[in-house]
Amino acid sequence: MSYTYALPLLAGGGAFALDGQPGVATKHYLLGGKRIAQREGRAGPVTYLYHDHLGSAVASSEQESARYWPYGDTRAGAVSTAYKYTGQELDAASGLYYYRARWYDASIGRFIQADSIVPAPGNPQSLNRYAYVYNNPLRYTDPSGHDPLDSVWQSEFQRVHGREPAAEDILIRLFSIAFPNEWDWSAFYDARGGYIPGSLERVFRDNRPAEWTWEDVPGALDRLAGWYGRGENRLYTRDIGSLFGGLPNRFETPSAWSAVSDANNPIRVWVYLNRTGLPPYLVGTSDSDANVHHWAWCLTMGAAYGPGATLINTGREITQFRGDWRNTWSDIMIGTRGAGLGLHFQLLGLNDNARAWHLFMFDRFVW
Repeated sequence: MSYTYALPLLAGGGAFALDGQPGVATKHYLLGGKRIAQREGRAGPVTYLYHDHLGSAVASSEQESARYWPYGDTRAGAVSTAYKYTGQELDAASGLYYYRARWYDASIGRFIQADSIVPAPGNPQSLNRYAYVYNNPLRYTDPSGHDPLDSVWQSEFQRVHGREPAAEDILIRLFSIAFPNEWDWSAFYDARGGYIPGSLERVFRDNRPAEWTWEDVPGALDRLAGWYGRGENRLYTRDIGSLFGGLPNRFETPSAWSAVSDANNPIRVWVYLNRTGLPPYLVGTSDSDANVHHWAWCLTMGAAYGPGATLINTGREITQFRGDWRNTWSDIMIGTRGAGLGLHFQLLGLNDNARAWHLFMFDRFVW
C-alpha cells in the first residue's frame, strides 16, 4: 500500500500528493479533497480523472472507463488509478480497499474487521458491525474516523455542494444524525446544493412537528454519540451546545469559554422542543423552546468546567432575576442537571447514555 503526502498546489485550495512507493512516483492532484488528475513520473503526461456521484473513478482522459457493482467490485473496464471505488485506495496485493480505520472486501460487500462503534444505535442496519454503509451503497459512502464533522465529511460536502460547509450546514449535518426520521435534504438545499435561506428556522422552530418533545432527546443523544470515538467527548458536548443551544460551533469558536460566554448567545437558531417529557418545574413557564437552550448551554459548560458550571449558572440566574421565581428556579434546576450530564460525558465517556439521562434528569437510577 502507498503512503500519501499532500502539499499545497494552488491558491484556490488545490494540492498534490505523492505515492511513496519505490520506483516511479505517482503524483496526484487534488481539488477540494478530491483527486482530479495524476501524473506518472517527473515528466509523464497528466491524466485527468472523472468520478460518479459516489466519488468512484469511472473514466479518465486516456479513454479509460470503469463500471462497478453496487458494493464496489469492478463490473467492467478499468481506470489506471489506485483510488477507485468511492475514491478509496485499492491494495493490489490483497484486493482489499483501505478505508483508513478498516479494510473492505468489495467482492462480498463487507468489512473484514468489525466496526469499533455503532454509529447509529437507532438504526437496525448499523448493528451489523461488518456491514457497509447500512447496506445502502447506492446512496451512502463510508466516512473515516468517528467525528461526524471530520475532514472526510467536509471533503464530501465540498464535492456535492461545490463549496465549503458553513455554520448552517454543520447544524444540518448534526440534525440529520440526531433526527434521521425528520431529515429531508430538499428542506434545506435547492437543486444546486445551495442553502435555502430561512430553512433552519422553519424546520427547527417555526414548523416543527407538535410531537417533538423532551422525550426525543435521549434517542437523539444516543444517535449522535455513535459518531464520536475515544477522546472526542468534548467535541460531542460542543456539538450538543450548537444543535440544541444555538451556541457558536467548535470551528468558528474553538474555545469552550468563548462559546458559552458569547454576549450574543444564542447566535443562531437551535432545535426547539415541546414540553412533554420532563417535570414542569424544569421546562419553565414562558420559554418557547421548553428550556432546551438553557439545558444545552449548561451541558456544554459542565463538560468544560465541571462543578464550576453549576455555580456560574446559579449566580447568573440570581443576578438576572426578573420577578418570576418559577422561571428562575427552572433555569437553575435544569442548568444544574445539564451541567452534571455534561461532566458525566466528559469524565465517563459516551456509553450508557440512557442510564445517565435518567440519573441526571429524573434523579432515577435504572439498570
